[in-house]
Amino acid sequence: MRKHWSGCVEGASLRLQPNPRDPSRVPQAADPSSTRRQERAGRSSATSRSLIGYKYHSKKWTSLMSLDVLYTFVGSVIVFVVGQLLLKTFIEPAHELRKAIAAIRYSLLYLAPDILTPIGRTAENAESTRDSLLRNSADLYVCCAAVLWYPVGAWIFGLPEKENVYSAAKSLRGLSTYMLETGERADRHISDVNLYVKRIERALSLPSLFGTDEGRQEAD
Repeated sequence: MRKHWSGCVEGASLRLQPNPRDPSRVPQAADPSSTRRQERAGRSSATSRSLIGYKYHSKKWTSLMSLDVLYTFVGSVIVFVVGQLLLKTFIEPAHELRKAIAAIRYSLLYLAPDILTPIGRTAENAESTRDSLLRNSADLYVCCAAVLWYPVGAWIFGLPEKENVYSAAKSLRGLSTYMLETGERADRHISDVNLYVKRIERALSLPSLFGTDEGRQEAD
């Protein structure tokens, strides 16, 4: 009995072992054409993946560049607008005010014979001097009012205080009322004319026409 079972087991194991002469169990050689197709398929899939990645990164880079251009454009517009506002409301008015003060200095120097010595006045010169002083007063008012943030502008550009500018403009108008006087009446008002001139010089921090600081002390 034992011999019978051992023989059966051995026969079964022999049947399970592969037969080397069986052609179906012999490994077949790989087909070269199928190998090339697989290689081409692998290369094409790798190429498609790289193209997809390139398109993705290209779109991302293009969007980033578009945002950079947009931010640059918006920033440039903001800088331009702010610069123009500062130029038109702060820098140019302050410069115009300095020009108006310089024009007053010029008028007081150039018209000094007609202002300080009424004996040499003529009707034509008196009218011209009066108009010049009134124009200087109006320019001073307008230019001072046009300066935005006047305390800051006064500190940066070395301008007089706003109250002093308005005081000088009022003194110019007061001075212009004496320019049409002649004769004895004009002689009686010489001291008043000199006082107005000294007040204008003191308010605008101008050098004195009289060459000393006595006029400023009298104006105080």
